Amino acid sequence: MTEAGTITVTARVAYGTKQQLADMRPLFKAERTRARALSTSAPWDWDGLPGREAAAKRAQWAMYRAHLHESGELADTLDGLVAFWVRAELAALGWDRDWPPLPAQAKNPGGGPGRGTAAGRSG
Repeated sequence: MTEAGTITVTARVAYGTKQQLADMRPLFKAERTRARALSTSAPWDWDGLPGREAAAKRAQWAMYRAHLHESGELADTLDGLVAFWVRAELAALGWDRDWPPLPAQAKNPGGGPGRGTAAGRSG
């Protein structure tokens, strides 16, 4: 599942990258343990709170955790780690900016602007 405004991508990586990522499993495990410990620390602990207060605490924790992921301070999932580095690479390329909206005709199914009819002929 993706969030609004996100898109799933597939990346080609150098041979051996998959094994390097597999070798990072201990890091992810340690980071998940750290995230669990953070979520039960004083500012975020929701145990024993009434339903709405607990839900509000969980929502605050989720926002804080997202901030930790975006800033690279918490790498408890492969997706989080990859997303952080992709954002950093896009920023390095200058692509992390607001882009102009797509032209209306580009959103139509069946192709982009400048294409003919379904039979391949215009007019």
